[in-house]
Amino acid sequence: MLVVAPVLAIGSTFLVAGSASASTSPKNIKPTINLCKAVAGSFHFSVNGKTISFSKACVAVTGKVGVNHVTETYAPATYRNLKSISVSPNSARVSTSVHTATATVKLAAHGAATVKFTNARVVTEVVGKSGALQTGTGSIEVCKWATDNWVVGDFPFTVTSDGTSTNVSVPVDQCSNPVPVSAGTVTVTEANEFPYAVDGATTTQGTLPIDSINAAPGGGATFTVNPNQALTVTIDNGTILSYYKACKILTSNQGSLAGSDFTFDSTWVFSPPTAPGTTFTNASFGGANPVVQTLTAQSAGTESCSWFSGAPAGSVVTMNEVAFPNVVVTGVPTIQGNDSSNTSSGTTAVFGLAVGTHAGETVDAVFSNEPMGWIEVCKSFTTYPLTPDGYVYNGLNAAQFSVNGGAWFWVDGGACSAPIEVPAGTASVTEMVNGTFYLSNVSTQGASDPFGTDLLSSDSPPANPAVVSVPYGGVGNETVVTFTNSVDQTQFKICKQETSADAYLASDWFTFDYSFSDAGNGYAGIAGSGSVSLQIAPITMANPTGLVCSGMISGPPAVDPSGNSIPVAVAEESTSIADVIVTSIGYQGNGSVLYDGAPADVTGSPVAFCFDPVNTVTGVVSPINVVTFTNGRTDGAGG
Repeated sequence: MLVVAPVLAIGSTFLVAGSASASTSPKNIKPTINLCKAVAGSFHFSVNGKTISFSKACVAVTGKVGVNHVTETYAPATYRNLKSISVSPNSARVSTSVHTATATVKLAAHGAATVKFTNARVVTEVVGKSGALQTGTGSIEVCKWATDNWVVGDFPFTVTSDGTSTNVSVPVDQCSNPVPVSAGTVTVTEANEFPYAVDGATTTQGTLPIDSINAAPGGGATFTVNPNQALTVTIDNGTILSYYKACKILTSNQGSLAGSDFTFDSTWVFSPPTAPGTTFTNASFGGANPVVQTLTAQSAGTESCSWFSGAPAGSVVTMNEVAFPNVVVTGVPTIQGNDSSNTSSGTTAVFGLAVGTHAGETVDAVFSNEPMGWIEVCKSFTTYPLTPDGYVYNGLNAAQFSVNGGAWFWVDGGACSAPIEVPAGTASVTEMVNGTFYLSNVSTQGASDPFGTDLLSSDSPPANPAVVSVPYGGVGNETVVTFTNSVDQTQFKICKQETSADAYLASDWFTFDYSFSDAGNGYAGIAGSGSVSLQIAPITMANPTGLVCSGMISGPPAVDPSGNSIPVAVAEESTSIADVIVTSIGYQGNGSVLYDGAPADVTGSPVAFCFDPVNTVTGVVSPINVVTFTNGRTDGAGG
């Protein structure tokens, strides 16, 4: 029987699971294939598509680094019954198929393997027409042959003849006892042991007695058995492979990540259904562990992929993205193209290769990445009025910040936060401003940003939150943003009025002294004083008390560098006008009254008043404060 060029049957495994598709060895170092035949005569072979003919027992052929395909394409008429194919050493064997007359071997540089084809003489028998009933009986012996390394264990078969079925179990590389059958059509059916599929069938008499082959999981073959014929049937099995690939999508073009190479590694585990307790991994039979692939990322939003070699369908694959500097996986990988459950977390995807109707299809593990940068938040405090150096609150006060809406954290005055990793591009930084301060400046000036161009939001007045630019990369080119808070300045004015027209104080002048100092707080760095004179206005219907006020007076900072408030004292000087009293002193503002000397006689002695611009209960600062002295006469005396 003529051995024709092979057609790949379902389940054939021409790839080594876990093998790389290219070699890193020099191209001029080639492995050797010793091609042998068991009988004399002219045989033709194909090695990687190149025709080889020879008559002697063996011939040395130059192979290639990686996977090689060797096929018997022609044999003499009397020896067209191919019995077996052997590969030595066994570690070089990927798969063999007597049905397709092909051996697949994998070789490294300087490597060598011997591939031997054993042909037997064709036995001529009278064969009845397929399906025609014959009188008498015969027998069938069922043998099991594996065409790849993952076909192991025991395979159940059903031999059906003339309506009678017999079940036999056959281990790989062994045969059953002879099964009596009626002459005529006999069907040998293999149980469905996915992912194994029938890869071919042969008999001791060659392929002539085979009427049909069902090359699928749960398939088999139909034969015609003649009376008194003892037929040996060999069912070949191969493993259906599924394929998978790592894919990459960038969420941002920051840092020109497009064109960067990302690396993924994977491992897989396969549990053969015919051999309970047995497992195979990608490291079995000398495969790489883990299997590594590299892909080049495309521009943002464009998916790029890299193939891994196939693995037995139903295997569980674990794929991990190798860490890339300043790049994070923004979400769990997305699994596409299979009907198996999967779990993913962080940089790792775990998924089952497709089974059932999807067997042999591809599975994509899609990882989304985002380039990252770093930001650092610094804090500065100054008091008012600003001096060339200002009053810096080194560690004595602190402020809270949030980056991109995240958790709040504290930064001491005169200090900076630790570097904070954020997505490259833009970031927003929000300050929770203390009640005694206001945000006076935000800047990004620094050694890496001498012109402050990283600040994208307004700096006059400063925006809160501030928006800054964050370049892709490490801490060495981080964005440093500094928030400067100035303490609220106390401002106040002094007003003067009389109780009524019958006090006869209109047009009279009164003088007021004011002073402030933080010497009582143990820090004598802030002090001031002054005076102002006010003339009570004439009484009118619009101004029945003659109210008159000073302009705004610049007072001290609301707090000193230690965070203590600085009170302001205001006193009405004594007057020489007879019988004048301060009937009341009014305060308007958000602060607190600390001392009120009214009512008191102001003729001959001053009357004092003191307020704190910071409310002693709520801590709220009152930037504007108004103190009003009301004067009257004792015993209703006028003048």
